[in-house]
Amino acid sequence: MADNSSVHFFNYYITTDPVEMDDGRPVSEAMALTINGMFARVMSMDPRVAMDLKRLIRTYPFVPALRNLLTTYYRIRGELDKAYVQNRETFEL
Repeated sequence: MADNSSVHFFNYYITTDPVEMDDGRPVSEAMALTINGMFARVMSMDPRVAMDLKRLIRTYPFVPALRNLLTTYYRIRGELDKAYVQNRETFEL
């Protein structure tokens, strides 16, 4: 029988739904549409999406989904160093 003393449970799950990519803070309908649009652009690897996400993050610094999308974009592109820095900054905030 396995020793369960080293098993850890976390109170989160992974989603691909961009509306759920925040920390539970409600966002406006307009912001939800923006997040959905940015999600589609990240998945299509739009080369300008990083610049647009950075602009949105400056304008809306307390919308975690925007930061998560930027991290995801970097990760998909294989820019793991940038993804790590962005993820760390998001975590610290």
